[in-house]
Amino acid sequence: MTVGLDVFETYNLDVLGIWSLPAVTLSGDVSMAANKMGFYTTSISLADKIIGLDVTVANTAQANYTASHKTLRIYNDAAANDCFVFGDYSTIQVTADNDQNWTESLHGYYAWLDIPASATGTIARYRGYGVQTTVEGCTVTDWFGYHVHNPTVTPPAVITNAYGIFIENMTSAATLNYGIYCAATCNYIAGLTLGGALTVNGQVFDAGAGSTQINTTGSSVGLIIQGASTTSSGTIKFQHTDTTPTQWAHAGSLQFYGYDGNGTPANQRWGHIDAVYVNIGDGTESVRFDFYGMDAGAPDNLALTISGSGILLPDHSISFGSSVDSAAVADYVSISGYEISAGHRALAISSEEAVLVEADETKFSHKYPVRINGTTYYMMLTVS
Repeated sequence: MTVGLDVFETYNLDVLGIWSLPAVTLSGDVSMAANKMGFYTTSISLADKIIGLDVTVANTAQANYTASHKTLRIYNDAAANDCFVFGDYSTIQVTADNDQNWTESLHGYYAWLDIPASATGTIARYRGYGVQTTVEGCTVTDWFGYHVHNPTVTPPAVITNAYGIFIENMTSAATLNYGIYCAATCNYIAGLTLGGALTVNGQVFDAGAGSTQINTTGSSVGLIIQGASTTSSGTIKFQHTDTTPTQWAHAGSLQFYGYDGNGTPANQRWGHIDAVYVNIGDGTESVRFDFYGMDAGAPDNLALTISGSGILLPDHSISFGSSVDSAAVADYVSISGYEISAGHRALAISSEEAVLVEADETKFSHKYPVRINGTTYYMMLTVS
C-alpha cells in the first residue's frame, strides 16, 4: 500500500488551472502529465486549520507506511544548470498587512510525536528529522545533512538573537540526556563559546598536528586546575609517549614567552624548565631539572640544575636576600646570610654539631681560603 503523491516534474512548467474539488476517493495513481497540483486558499481565520493530509493506518501487515511521500525526478542533459532544486519547500510569509505582535513561534517545519497514556509497547527510535542519502553515480562536491543559512536582515528590521540550532536542556530521559550526540570521531567546529561546564568523561582532547591555546582577557589566570582528592590538589601531568627515549631528551618542559619593553623581538622565550633524561637504563633511570632564563638579552642561559638525587648546581652564585639566624637545627646543615650589625651581613652556617673553642693555633694543620668582599682570608682547620 502506498499513501502519498508521486510527482514527476520537468523544467519551465506553467500552472494550467486551479481546481476546487469536493471529497475525492483515490483508487489508483494520479497522472499529472505536465501539470502541477497543490492546495490553495485565499484567506482563512486563525481559528481554522488546514490539514494537507490526515492518515490513520492500522499497521497489522508489518509493512512500511508513509503519511506523505513525494518524489521529484530530475535530470539535465543540456548545458550546466545553476538553478536550485527543492524536494520540499515551505515558506511562511508575514505580509505587509501585519501590524500586531506574534507572541509565539513561527515554525517552518515542526515534527510532533504524540503518544497517549493508553498506548503500550516499546518504540525503538523516533527521529523528528531524518536524512538519508544514496549516491551511486556523479560527484557530490559538498554534502550537508543540515545547512542553516545566515539570515538576511535589511534595516530597520532587527533580529535580536540568532541561533543556528537551539537545543533545550535535555533532562527527561531516564538514562542519558544529550543535547547533541555525535558518534563520529572527526568533527570540525570553527568557533565555540561555552556557556557552561565542559565534561569530557576521561576522554582525550586531541589537538592534532597543532597546539591548543587558551586566551584570557578578563583575568591573568588562563587555566585553573582544581582537585578534591584527600591526598592531593589539582595536578598537571606531562607524559612523554616515546617508548624508546634517548639520553638528554626532555620528558617535559614549561616555557615562558613574552615581548620586551619595545615590543620586539616578537614574542621571544624568556625562560623554560626542562625535565631531562640523564640515565635511561632499565632500573638505573635518573632525571635532572634544568632552569633556563633570559640574561643580558641572551635567551636560554642555564641558571640552575637540580639532579634527581637532590644535588643543586647553580650556574653563577647563591645570594641570600634576607637575614636568617644560624641556630642549630636537628638533622640539618644549612647556609644562609645573617646581618650581624646594621649594614653588615655575614655568611651564616647552621650545623647540628656545636662549634668547639680552641685557643692553641699550633693544633691546626690546614687552612682554607675564603674570599670575603674582595679580600682573601683563611679558615684554620684540623683533622683531630
